[in-house]
Amino acid sequence: VEHKHTHMAWDAIVIGGGLAGLSAADALCAAGRRVLLLEAQDRVGGRTFTATSESTGSSVSVDLGGMWVGPTQTRMLALLERFGIEREPQYTDGSDVLFCGGVAKRFSGLIPPHSVGSLVELQLMLWRLDWMASRVSPLDPASAQGSSALGAQSVGAWAEGALWTATAKETLELAVGMVFGAHPDTISMLFFLSYVKAAGGLVQLLETRGAAQDSTLRGGAQQLSERLRGAVEAAGGEVRLDAPAERVVAVGPSGSLLGVGCRGGGPTLRARAVVVALSPKVALESICFEPRLPERRRQLVGQLALGAYSKFVLVYESAWWRGDGLSGSSICSDASEEWPIFATFDYVHEAHGEQRPLHALVAFATAELARATAELSPEVRRARVEACVGRMLASGREGEAAAR
Repeated sequence: VEHKHTHMAWDAIVIGGGLAGLSAADALCAAGRRVLLLEAQDRVGGRTFTATSESTGSSVSVDLGGMWVGPTQTRMLALLERFGIEREPQYTDGSDVLFCGGVAKRFSGLIPPHSVGSLVELQLMLWRLDWMASRVSPLDPASAQGSSALGAQSVGAWAEGALWTATAKETLELAVGMVFGAHPDTISMLFFLSYVKAAGGLVQLLETRGAAQDSTLRGGAQQLSERLRGAVEAAGGEVRLDAPAERVVAVGPSGSLLGVGCRGGGPTLRARAVVVALSPKVALESICFEPRLPERRRQLVGQLALGAYSKFVLVYESAWWRGDGLSGSSICSDASEEWPIFATFDYVHEAHGEQRPLHALVAFATAELARATAELSPEVRRARVEACVGRMLASGREGEAAAR
């Protein structure tokens, strides 16, 4: 089957059908450009993926990828308003839980219960990191004073030199795991500070109400990508699924055009510009560029460490944790391969229209524990996740923590 525009040049080809690629294609179409978007998977959405819960027969949309939106994410909020997508506030009523040293401790607020000295250093750490972040531009981190030193220092190395208490170091490690799905030793201070600045502060990244985990989207997060796809196609753009780009080459007189080849053959697609909307590391590993990218760039990108998350949705007969005065939010400071869950959140969907309610928790493993958990058999993985949630939240009511 021959697609339209096969033998003529597009104004732009966008590689990647996640939110970044779709937003780029949407903006180019709005500017009157002829745009082709190529997506390797059989769907758009990238790291957002919404499925239907089959365990309850309730046809509830469940996010298996990214799910939250917060008030500082103004461009996301503008898209939600544009497409009329409603938000559901994240449930926060009740106590949170810190599981540490085999003991579950209830608390309220951002910072779990610790000694007075540890709490003082934690507050000083938050102030100091926010002050350091205020001096870094997210658009040009390299322009910050001392950027070379910050780029060469990991968050873990900074913590070892700047923090005194084990609690402060542990808390920062938990924060990095939650936000980046990575260990502090794999994140540079320059990147960390630029990210904190873009978010509006470290507390904005970690808190729930009024912060990054403020709301979910009614109907799931992937619908935003599907709406953007519809907008691109309505404006005359084209979206091709199952079309993994494998090479980008300079073609035409003096390289005036760029050619994109897809796995599986077919004619080379030509465009005046190509937008690669993939993780730099994924792009480098999956696409051959001709001429080759500069060696320094290849080396830099090749050293990037990707974060990792394993996400689990546990469905129950009832929201038993709410009846016990808990918010459903918990964090474990001593996760391990046997006990891999790092954090949990309430994920109850109330009845809406013909949709029946869904009583659920969402749980996360991060970094190396996420990778290790993904390698387990489904039976072992489920048993470990349920056991983790039971000891973190059930407090003697582990029988109720057996998910459906």
